[in-house]
Amino acid sequence: MPIISPYGTGTIITHADAFRVNNSFTGNVNPITNFERVDTDNFNNIGTGMGLSSGTFSFPVTGIWQITAIGSFYAGSGFRSRYNGVEMLATTNNSSYGNCARFYCNLGTNYGTGYSNGICQHIFDVSNVSTHKIRFMTEVEYSGVGFDAGSSHSQNLFTFIRLGDT
Repeated sequence: MPIISPYGTGTIITHADAFRVNNSFTGNVNPITNFERVDTDNFNNIGTGMGLSSGTFSFPVTGIWQITAIGSFYAGSGFRSRYNGVEMLATTNNSSYGNCARFYCNLGTNYGTGYSNGICQHIFDVSNVSTHKIRFMTEVEYSGVGFDAGSSHSQNLFTFIRLGDT
């Protein structure tokens, strides 16, 4: 059942989906590939879900899409890392990918494991579902920094919401 959108009068959200990374990893990864559709806490996507193949997300229909990436990084005691981030990469030709959004966070702790997180968003005009796609990657200063993940709850979250027609 469609949901009325807060983004505009009469706009109906016909598609929404959410993914998370299900296993923690360390270092730079491009693209992130170990995604799973959120399947806990009564989640259910709206409309046809996103396609996913080897870390590349494809859209089920054309339209204006809001894409959000929320991630959490961690490191052990006494560790410092000035930049730890997630980059959102887009293509409109199904070939070359460019950075369309990113976040970076600082991480440092003297006592036990420390955590830091961030968020980025992009509004993507998907005019062709065959050529317009999205990937995500991590970039960290030190290879020992981990990207926090799990399959029982969303420690990181990647959402796709169709806002309206293209």
